[in-house]
Order: sequence, then C-alpha cells, then structure tokens
Amino acid sequence: PEINKLTKENVAFGYPNGTFRPNANISRAEFASLMVRGMNMADEIGNTKDYNFKDVPKNHWAYDIINTARANNLMTGYPDNTFKPDNSVSKIEAMTMLSKKIDGVMTEEAYPRQNRNEGDVIG
Repeated sequence: PEINKLTKENVAFGYPNGTFRPNANISRAEFASLMVRGMNMADEIGNTKDYNFKDVPKNHWAYDIINTARANNLMTGYPDNTFKPDNSVSKIEAMTMLSKKIDGVMTEEAYPRQNRNEGDVIG
C-alpha cells in the first residue's frame, strides 16, 4: 500500500522495465529524487543552480533532481566535487538527510557508534 501511495502521488517511480525493487539498496540519486518529490519540491526541478558535480553529467537522469536537492540543502556532495549518485545511501546518511527537514535531532545517543558503519557521519 505504501508503494502504491508514493507512486500515485508521483514521489516514487519504478524502473523502466516495470519493476520497483523495494528490497534493493537505494542510490544517492534515487534518494535525492524521493527527498525532492517527497518534500514537494518537484516544481523546482530544472530551475535551480547547476552545481556541476564532476561525476553527474548533464545527461544523467537525476541531474536536475540532484541540483534541486543540493540547492535546498537536502543533500551535499563530497569535498572532491563529486556526488557519487550511484553509491548506496547508508542508514545514517538517510537519517541525517531526513532530519534536516523534519523535527528530529541526530545524536550519539540516538545512533551509538557501535551501530554505525565506517564512514558514517553524524551531522
């Protein structure tokens, strides 16, 4: 039911071959799409600054979505000016991004170090 609701509301879409893959890892580009559409920013897609991440060419399916997510401080890139759109989003990254737009605080107590993966950032 949740998938049907998100597709009906144009927040989530399946893959070109007609699959949805709800149990697969989600990429940073896919998460950007969910965040932008889920936060009702779809009308901004294509109307924001170009951040020119060196690993997101203008013909990438999520180019405008990624720029919209970045312009609205939902997601950022990496210090080397990459976005890594095909990398999987870790739980901590997803929680951090969501906490930027909802009333929630990410703390050491909420996500103890022993439950994190190497490279997870609390922010």
